Amino acid sequence: MAISYQAQSTVAGVQRAPGYLTVTTAGSIAAGAKSVFIYNAGTKNGIVLGANIVPGQGLSWETTGNDTIGAIAYDPTKDAAATATGTTFWISSLS
Repeated sequence: MAISYQAQSTVAGVQRAPGYLTVTTAGSIAAGAKSVFIYNAGTKNGIVLGANIVPGQGLSWETTGNDTIGAIAYDPTKDAAATATGTTFWISSLS
C-alpha cells in the first residue's frame, strides 16, 4: 500500500513594498531592494552605474532568497562622456 504525503508550508510569505519614481536629476537607489528596473523614457542618453543607457533601453536586476541589490547610481542629466543631455528615467523597485 502506497502512502502519499504532501508537506504543508508553515512559513508565511513576506509582503514587499513596490516603489515607482520618475526622475530627471541624478541620484541613487538605496541598497536593499529585491528587484529594480530602470527605463530611459526620454530622447537622450543618460548614465546608470557609469555606463550609457540609451533612449528606450531598460535595465533590470532581481535577487532570490535573502539576497538584496546594492546601491545603484543613476544620472539622467548627462551621458558617459559628461555631455549634458537631460532625459527622463522611470524607476520601479520592490523592497
